[in-house]
Amino acid sequence: MGTVEERVDAMIEAKRELAQAVVGPGPGSAESRLGELPLDALREVLTLAEDAVSEA
Repeated sequence: MGTVEERVDAMIEAKRELAQAVVGPGPGSAESRLGELPLDALREVLTLAEDAVSEA
């Protein structure tokens, strides 16, 4: 089973691999798809909507 440190290291590595598979570079990745968006669509994705801001 290993030490706590070894298990934590294994968990971190597994999360790193998952993140790479989900958002890492390559065909079909989020990075690739964002690069293919027209400028107007990219602005829409990155713009904060007025209703997303809470005045507390």
